[in-house]
Amino acid sequence: MADYAVRKGVTTVKHTFTSHLALCASIQLFAGLPDQRICEYPVKPQPMACEMCKTHIAPDANGEMRVPEAPGLGIEMDRMAMKKYLVGVEITVGGKVFLSDAVTRLKTSSGAATEITHAAGRGRAR
Repeated sequence: MADYAVRKGVTTVKHTFTSHLALCASIQLFAGLPDQRICEYPVKPQPMACEMCKTHIAPDANGEMRVPEAPGLGIEMDRMAMKKYLVGVEITVGGKVFLSDAVTRLKTSSGAATEITHAAGRGRAR
């Protein structure tokens, strides 16, 4: 998409106002392209979006953002903060249950694993 926009002389606007994670993903496409400088910034993201990221991208003094230099998308997610947003899931097709109350393993920043059981619509750590 970035190459196409550059070839056509088009400036694109990356619409990612929901979270810093979405912002990090969207700016990766245009990193290093000097003429692609516009994107939406999550000025007032939802609390969930803030809680789930340990690091956030902030505009500099000129109102510009820099692509994070850390591995991956460049920000650290707070996996333990995610647990309160987990909900129970049941997948049923033609009356047959294929998945119900799954267990998710999340790694903490120290590398330790914790299990989150999805039951009754809310996650709880074990």
